Amino acid sequence: MTKRSLRTPAALAAAALAVVCLAGSPAAQSAPLGGFDDLVKQTMKDWHVPGLAIAVAKDGRIVLERGYGVRQIGKPASVDTHTLFAIGSTTKAMTAALIGMLVDEKKIDWDDPVVKHLPWFQLKDPSVTRELTVRDLMNGRFTRRPVAPVSDRPRD
Repeated sequence: MTKRSLRTPAALAAAALAVVCLAGSPAAQSAPLGGFDDLVKQTMKDWHVPGLAIAVAKDGRIVLERGYGVRQIGKPASVDTHTLFAIGSTTKAMTAALIGMLVDEKKIDWDDPVVKHLPWFQLKDPSVTRELTVRDLMNGRFTRRPVAPVSDRPRD
């Protein structure tokens, strides 16, 4: 693995996802968050991740918030709970995974109109607002037109 690949947003996201998935195993549930730090450190080592930050929420409250490792390979600055990470386009995959989880839990359906869950959602064309589905948003069938530059907008 190259030095550059160790710092990629995908590597950080993959490591965090692995930690979350592993934390849900029966062994990890016997003592809530017991051994969690060791699990994170081992996962970081296995995935060659220099640093990451994790927050664990339960019942709407943060029960663990911690930084691990360093911000940049070869530099001493530690990761803390306020460290900002460049995660790039990984948010699209995370959003899709979370929406998929809601579909699996039968809380939403891919073909639900967006306004069923976000009643305030409104587009310029009322028929598009009414017909736009969760699936449309997730697969890119919907794009918005570019907004005119401020200099081209009508003045009041």
